[in-house]
Amino acid sequence: MSLLRLSLKRHVVAKKYLVIPFLALTSLLLSQAPSQSAAPSQTYSVSTGIPLFYSGTYGVYPEYASSSDGRYVIAAHDYLYRSVNYGASWDTVTAVNSPNVSSVWSSADGTKLFATVYGGLIWKSTNSGTTWSSVGSTKNWYAISASDDGTKVFAAEWNGLIYSSSDSGATWNARTSSNLGWTSISSDSTGTRIYASSDNIYASTDSGVTWTSKSVSAGSCCFFVSTSSNGKNVFFGANGNGFYLSTDYGSSFTRQTAITTTSRDAPNVWGYGSAMSRDGTQLVALSLGDYVWLSNDTGTSWTKQANLTPDAWAGLPAITNDGRVVLGAADYNWWTYTAKTFYYPGPAGGATSISISAAATSKKRLATTLTATLSNPGTVTFYDNGRVISGCKSVLTITTTATCSWVPQIQGARYLSARLTPTDNNYYVSNSAVIPISISKRTTAR
Repeated sequence: MSLLRLSLKRHVVAKKYLVIPFLALTSLLLSQAPSQSAAPSQTYSVSTGIPLFYSGTYGVYPEYASSSDGRYVIAAHDYLYRSVNYGASWDTVTAVNSPNVSSVWSSADGTKLFATVYGGLIWKSTNSGTTWSSVGSTKNWYAISASDDGTKVFAAEWNGLIYSSSDSGATWNARTSSNLGWTSISSDSTGTRIYASSDNIYASTDSGVTWTSKSVSAGSCCFFVSTSSNGKNVFFGANGNGFYLSTDYGSSFTRQTAITTTSRDAPNVWGYGSAMSRDGTQLVALSLGDYVWLSNDTGTSWTKQANLTPDAWAGLPAITNDGRVVLGAADYNWWTYTAKTFYYPGPAGGATSISISAAATSKKRLATTLTATLSNPGTVTFYDNGRVISGCKSVLTITTTATCSWVPQIQGARYLSARLTPTDNNYYVSNSAVIPISISKRTTAR
């Protein structure tokens, strides 16, 4: 095994909406329909908002967790990072001010979040990461998962025990008797069936109270186990022995032989990163030093992502039911680690959204502010009765808000809307709903 793989194997610490005539409204909406000739390219895009990884003497396993629609994403990249716009931009979560964030988890709606710190505390948020509070005690926390309501929580410490909480992390109970090098933990949506990876795959069917080994014959085992929301499908990678899938609650596992390697270590497939969507149909496998592989049919077939060159793919990606993926590579160069994050909008392209607001009543020939709220950074064009508003065309923003000052020239009912053209062409153009406002006669002198 190469020095790279030895290092990554051994040094596993903390990186881990007046009614208007129907025809007029129809005409207005059709005039703003997005072009169908500019479908987004089906490639990964590099997210540049996440800086370089932590540099040090420990291996780096980037971890991601996302809402079911892929809009909200959190990442354990040395520090904790958050995206609220499908990975287009990222903010550092300063409340969790530690370079050793080791694991992350998100509920399906993206409102409930957990993050662990190696040699620190467990942190939680109930408002999509706007605010955070700490729970639990200081341990070498290495992995975390929870029921989808965030009530039942399961956390594992490196070379330690698995702990469970039934009150959103307020109190904890030790649930295993052996100190093991736990690498990941994954819960079904109810917090009943739990799977954890270490020297083998361990399972619990009683919310983490008792655990049994699945006795998987996968050689040097095991990395980043994940499960479907019903706990039936289970997926993990093995060190040098590829990837394994169960569709019967872990009773049996099948090696995914379609995932091959072109590396100099062939036929060894280094399964150092993997994930499964909540519905169990979408799978992503990260072959360390080789390629990224995707399946959208529960492992029946696999596609090598040839547009992503071989790299130090590792860690816990996030993948949604419609095939959006966010993943990272951990680049190694003699005890120093750097990183990059990739986001793939999925086979259907990257959906976007935009809404518009303005004062319900405005004055003729007096400036009023139009505000658009966007899912993604890009350019915004504002419309009055279907026509571009002068000075409000292609307003560029690098945030998720765009504004424009409009001076209405005509009294009466007006109908406003806006269009978003994302900066990242992996995402579709989207139009806002049409909103009505009333322009009244100016009552003040000019």
